[in-house]
Amino acid sequence: MCRRKRRTKRHPDPRSVQNRRFGTRLALKQRSADDGVPEDATGDLGDRLDQLVRHLVSQGVSLAQARRIFERQFILASLQLNQGNLSRSANSLGIHRNTLRTKVDALRIQSSEYRPSGKRNQSK
Repeated sequence: MCRRKRRTKRHPDPRSVQNRRFGTRLALKQRSADDGVPEDATGDLGDRLDQLVRHLVSQGVSLAQARRIFERQFILASLQLNQGNLSRSANSLGIHRNTLRTKVDALRIQSSEYRPSGKRNQSK
């Protein structure tokens, strides 16, 4: 009796991999072109940002310092908007909750800066 070797696929169909890659690239292109930000939200943002950047540069603030300041304020605003809820804030920022927790620790953001005063914030 002759045994047939069973053929197994070692790799998925290359056409499907290519299709998935192309779909991802296409989705990224569409997302970066649109960014999902309403135009009314960015109205005079460019002018105000330009003024802020010029001010920071004239004060001798490095790019790393400016990035840290901006990231801290951006995260703090999101946390305040979401009443200190890390999961909702992470979702709105487009990052994982654990990444947000790490950034909050690294930027030394205290819970008293973003949590509304209430039972969780009181000392026992």
